[in-house]
Amino acid sequence: MKKTILMITILSMIVLNACQSQPTVQRVEMPASTTEAVTSTTAATTANPSAGLTLNEIQNATIFAPQAQKNVQLKDGKYESGSGIDYGLVEVLPQSILADLNGDGAQDAVVALAENTGGSGVFVSLVGFLSTGSGFNQTQAVLIDDRAQINSVSAANGKITVDALIHGENDVMVSPTLKVIETYQLYGNSLTLVDLQKTAEKVERKINIETPTEQESVSGNIEVKGNMPAAPFENNLRYRFYDESGSLLNEGAFKVESEDVGEPATFDNLLTLPSVADGAKLRLELTEESAKDGSPLSMASVDLVVK
Repeated sequence: MKKTILMITILSMIVLNACQSQPTVQRVEMPASTTEAVTSTTAATTANPSAGLTLNEIQNATIFAPQAQKNVQLKDGKYESGSGIDYGLVEVLPQSILADLNGDGAQDAVVALAENTGGSGVFVSLVGFLSTGSGFNQTQAVLIDDRAQINSVSAANGKITVDALIHGENDVMVSPTLKVIETYQLYGNSLTLVDLQKTAEKVERKINIETPTEQESVSGNIEVKGNMPAAPFENNLRYRFYDESGSLLNEGAFKVESEDVGEPATFDNLLTLPSVADGAKLRLELTEESAKDGSPLSMASVDLVVK
């Protein structure tokens, strides 16, 4: 009987020791390691600011549609609703690109956006989306044309260039033939046209500014020299000076020299700079304007620094 009791006691001690040692076998350090890894990832994200936007973010974001004048939720680059006169389509075109528009080192997006609001028109706009690190700010849109054919969108040095076919005066709506190269630059929240070239019926309308050069330091009177493949109406351009915010400072007539209407032209004129502080940034713009309605036929500009 005593042996039986002794055996039971020994067995009970073995079982008790086994139960007490079980937590030691479990890898309790794993949750601590997992938490530490997550903390490290969060710290790395905070220490290294976002590289900016991706096109996928824009293609699946809520944006403001400029023609429809309302917010829409894109999915895979598209929004579609309704039918008939209530139909709505907003679509990100494949020519959209990424580029740093404001010089902060983060990628922004330049989107060619097509919209149909129920009629036959498909209005194509250019829209900038500026990275904020936690989202984006949308710029004011620039309308390119109804049913414009966008060949390409590119960007360099903060300037965006659109190569497209738009409608000339005698074009039918389904077939634009006027080739344009439009260059835009961000001023505040607006994409501003700073260079324009048009080619119609083999006639190229373009202004080439040879001097002053981009970002040149200038003062007093400056020599503005260049050429055009085809002279403007009455050999006359318009010059304008803008400040860094895009506000007009002054403007006036600007004569060019040409042997005859439509022939190549040259210019070499002196312009007096507006009165601004040293170090101020200016934009000099030359524009060929339509004699019919004053719209720009060609344009060129150069950014300058006052010394």
